[in-house]
Amino acid sequence: MTTTNGTRCLQRIENAKVVIAAALINRRSIVEYLKANKPESIWILGSGWVGSYFLEDTVCAGAIAQSLLTETKSLPNEVVGNDEVFGAISLYLQWEQKLYELMNYASHGQRLQRLECYEDLKYCSQSDILDILPIQKEAGVLTALAGTPQ
Repeated sequence: MTTTNGTRCLQRIENAKVVIAAALINRRSIVEYLKANKPESIWILGSGWVGSYFLEDTVCAGAIAQSLLTETKSLPNEVVGNDEVFGAISLYLQWEQKLYELMNYASHGQRLQRLECYEDLKYCSQSDILDILPIQKEAGVLTALAGTPQ
């Protein structure tokens, strides 16, 4: 697999206290980690694609934020920091039951269709199928932890 922005994104944030790589497929692990560790602030950064906005990153951010709001019984106006998070949550709620369809509409999804990578689209549009938490243990190095990490 290749990335146009992922590596650059991780390099820019490698000095953050905690860096975790998230996707729809490991959302549950991310949410459980955040609930268990209760960080004061959470920044969800979409790496984008070819230097621009990436629909898949936004729906993933919305899925994480919505899960945290629901499971912690928080009110959005108490914990959501900006309009982008509200937009991401709205996108997720709109497409929650149709993530595969959304992925097909996205520009990167259309690219994968042209390359006949249909299984990639199906795989990436699933939620909570991996119990893995990719977390940075040293600058530039992500380690995959299995299970619900503390």
